[in-house]
Amino acid sequence: MNPSLVLQLESSQLPSGCFPSNVTRINGKSLDYNGFTAAIVLRTLRRQSRLPLLRSLTTRALDYLESCRSPHIASAFAFWPEGARPPWAASVPADLDDTALMTTELLRAERIEPRQAIAVACRVLLAHRVCSTDSLPSWIQSGAFLTWIAPRRAINVVDCCVNANVLGLLALLDARHLPGYEAAISTIRDGLTWAGSSMVRLRTLSPFYPSPHDLCEALAHAVECGVRELRDCHAELQSCVGARDPSTDAGCCSSAYGDVVWHCRGITIARALVSGL
Repeated sequence: MNPSLVLQLESSQLPSGCFPSNVTRINGKSLDYNGFTAAIVLRTLRRQSRLPLLRSLTTRALDYLESCRSPHIASAFAFWPEGARPPWAASVPADLDDTALMTTELLRAERIEPRQAIAVACRVLLAHRVCSTDSLPSWIQSGAFLTWIAPRRAINVVDCCVNANVLGLLALLDARHLPGYEAAISTIRDGLTWAGSSMVRLRTLSPFYPSPHDLCEALAHAVECGVRELRDCHAELQSCVGARDPSTDAGCCSSAYGDVVWHCRGITIARALVSGL
């Protein structure tokens, strides 16, 4: 492990455990303090998180994830802790992606028990799935997971990264029998078939992520968690997009289709740290 990169990663983390990001909006840039980046750093470091050099950093990041629990929706997590939510995002609800990502990392770290994680899946994730595919893209299957934890009448979007992250949690819990599992797999498979080798179409499959590489990493993580059905999908996408270019930072997440983009130095360093092992 590169000690210099470890020090850089530590310096990119605040005492709260947050890894700050720069958010680019139409009216400029600003600092942002969210739990999503901490969850992605933890996921990136998952095989090394218990090493002595990373133990304190990991503990702080997990503490920050705990602070992202939604005060309004039981068992759900939000992108920001309630006190760190920027004014321009006051109406942004909690979501399935952060709920799945943060629950997975807290489960891995034994901060929550499997029965608690199952409750998250049943109360939050399963309750927000596609009921009708009318007017939706052909690759989206009924029963796939939505993004926002919002009333059914609200506009919602299906994202393949979100579905892959939910699948990873369900597989980790050995809960493949739950509703939505097969529909999410079919949605990802059909989406990749529809997209083919088109970078534009591949980008469309995950509107809240800036690059097809993010979907590739989400699929790799899901397969590692036990979603065997996505092995071929990951291999095919990997051969299509190739390795992520470390000199090109497309960002770590975005608003739907990229009007707002987040960049996080901590995530970039964590990826470099892992790739050098």
